[in-house]
Amino acid sequence: MVKIPDLEAFYTPTETSEMLEAHKNTVRRWIKEGKLKASRKGKTYWIEGKEIQRFMRGES
Repeated sequence: MVKIPDLEAFYTPTETSEMLEAHKNTVRRWIKEGKLKASRKGKTYWIEGKEIQRFMRGES
């Protein structure tokens, strides 16, 4: 079952991978390719919920 992210929350690549049903390394690759927007704090990427929803809808 796909979890719908809270629009205002931020998620790690691992949490995002569970929502998108993809491996966490795939999520990291999408970030590096610019397909999924994320911010970085220290060594951790953070993906905003509204960005995950945009990605789930297939919008670029």
